[in-house]
Amino acid sequence: MTFRDAPQETETPAAGPFGVPPEYFGPPDGETALRADEMHATRVETEAMSALRTALHHPETGFASRPPTERLAALPELQATLDGIGETFRAQATTPRQRAILGPLLDNHLEHAATQVGRLAEQALVEADDGIVETRIGHLQQDAAVNWDDPARLRILGRAIVTERRSQGERKSWDKDETEARVRHNVSDFYATAIEAGLDKDLDRAGKLLTDAQGVLLPEQQSMLARKLAEAREDRHVAGIAGTLAAIPLDPAAPPNPKAYRTRAEELTPDDALPELRTRIAILADTAQRHATKYWQHDRNQAGLAAIDWMVSNPGAPLVTMDRKIAAQLSPDQRARLQEIETTGRLDTDPEVYDRLDRLAVYDPKAFAATDLSQYRLALDGQDYRRFTAFQRGDATFARYDRGRTVLDAGLIKANLDPDGAEARAARGELDKTLRSFEAIEGRPPATADIDRIVRGIVAETTLQSAFTSDAGTPKVGDDASADNDGPALPRDPILSGDQRDDAIESGNGHDELAQTADFPPGTPLESDAGKPVILPDGSRIVDPNGSSSSGYIMSPVADLSPIAAAGQRAGKLYRGMMADPRNKANAINVLLLNLFTNVGTGGAFDYQREGNQIVGHLTQFKQLRQFRDVSNINVGLYCQQAGLTLEETLREAGGYARQFSSNARADQPYGLHRFQKQFITMGFEIGQSGIYDKDRRQ
Repeated sequence: MTFRDAPQETETPAAGPFGVPPEYFGPPDGETALRADEMHATRVETEAMSALRTALHHPETGFASRPPTERLAALPELQATLDGIGETFRAQATTPRQRAILGPLLDNHLEHAATQVGRLAEQALVEADDGIVETRIGHLQQDAAVNWDDPARLRILGRAIVTERRSQGERKSWDKDETEARVRHNVSDFYATAIEAGLDKDLDRAGKLLTDAQGVLLPEQQSMLARKLAEAREDRHVAGIAGTLAAIPLDPAAPPNPKAYRTRAEELTPDDALPELRTRIAILADTAQRHATKYWQHDRNQAGLAAIDWMVSNPGAPLVTMDRKIAAQLSPDQRARLQEIETTGRLDTDPEVYDRLDRLAVYDPKAFAATDLSQYRLALDGQDYRRFTAFQRGDATFARYDRGRTVLDAGLIKANLDPDGAEARAARGELDKTLRSFEAIEGRPPATADIDRIVRGIVAETTLQSAFTSDAGTPKVGDDASADNDGPALPRDPILSGDQRDDAIESGNGHDELAQTADFPPGTPLESDAGKPVILPDGSRIVDPNGSSSSGYIMSPVADLSPIAAAGQRAGKLYRGMMADPRNKANAINVLLLNLFTNVGTGGAFDYQREGNQIVGHLTQFKQLRQFRDVSNINVGLYCQQAGLTLEETLREAGGYARQFSSNARADQPYGLHRFQKQFITMGFEIGQSGIYDKDRRQ
């Protein structure tokens, strides 16, 4: 919108005042006509004043609201607008008397408007001049930042600033003191800008410029620049020390020594350094040492990985032929470890390292995720190293193990067992092994209920083993040479006399409360589940000799019977260990009987025919899964054979349990067993006797 867009009266007025014919007001020289002309002139004057005010002072389009330079450029347009307003409102006077009344009024308002325009133009001229001066001085200061290292050029630019500001003072009629104060302020800013630019490029030359400019710098700016110069010199010195410390060579034989870094930093500290600078340099030395340690550890870890890769790629090659670049980065303990591996031909996991990482993964996952596992490569065999790296990647097996371990630890603590002891370590190993093999055996990942059942079984077995070996000096399972898994089985003479078995049952040891924790292993099916064929370690299946299975094979809720064989082996090992210790020999038979009861007794862990808690089931009733009757009897024979019992002992003990707890007992049959019971127990015994599970025994 321009000044001409302002609201204006453009319609041609009627012949008389207010558009009324003159004759309605009486005689032209009468009082009424005179009053009407005066009122008409007042109305027109009011409208003219509004139009002038809009043209000059409208907040958005008025002349006064424009920037100074635009205001000056709009002067011709404004004059035309004012002339148009005068012509428009003069035309509304139609009679000589109206013109005589209105003319002087309009002339007065137009003259006042012209005065206002002149004042606004003068003000705009001053403001534009100020803006030009400030812009000019601003550009000169930018030139100071560019030419900070050229004193001659700086003097020329500085004199230009003085000239500009003094000329402005003359135009604005400043007194001398005001003008010189402004000049001093601008020159001080000019040289301060040049010095600050120099601080980022050359401290020595910037310092010289600061000294030369002391006479023109304001005191507060001089102090500020002196402080910045001192800080910049400190920063340069600290950066130099940092570079020197970072260049200290790393020795593969030992991590960086904090004392060595502090000593070197002190040697580089100026003698006149203030306490604040000394403290800063001391902190820098500690930081540099920590960073160096990190790099040293990284190089050490990478060297260990490279050494392992080299040994894998060069099987049987002597360590002395290793790549020199790799060997040079190895620390003495790494060399010793590699020599041990070379001697033994294998890399064994360090149990302490394994336990520490295992606990960290479960109980402090954030710290575990941040751990560089490569530093433990020489302390973990390939399988365990891959296990932990998979855990770090968020492998699905970790979530299952995490659940299993937390429940396992809680169960061990509840059973008053040390969660960091040897029994707990073995229990965690069993948990990990079982969870890893579960999917391959069952054809599906373990669910939460499966994990909980596995844990309950491990806790029960661990508690059972620990219950009779409480003395500190008592050999645990596997501690005594006579209990070696690779050694001979139990003596062939009967170890379970009838009297011993009957005494144990009658004394209640066969119903120890620990048996209540026994539960079915993973894969226990619903009643209608036909199960899956049993797969032996050699891949063969067990043919159903009676043809009662529609598949023609012995069916089971789980295809793999190796857990039964392993449990039998552990029971026999525990028995032999206790028999070898005079302090535990008396309890050995009770422990063996309890193991038999909780594992393959009626409702035991491997009695797939019955579902339910073993103790409660005897008091109430088990849920029967009769489709798994035959495999349950096979489990009895396999378990007992792996524990070291003879077939005679196995059948006799099975008959004893059948008389006590099974409706299938037959008093008129040998051993008190039903024909099919004896048949499949014998079959399981012969499977174990074939040696097909001996590999598991050696492991």
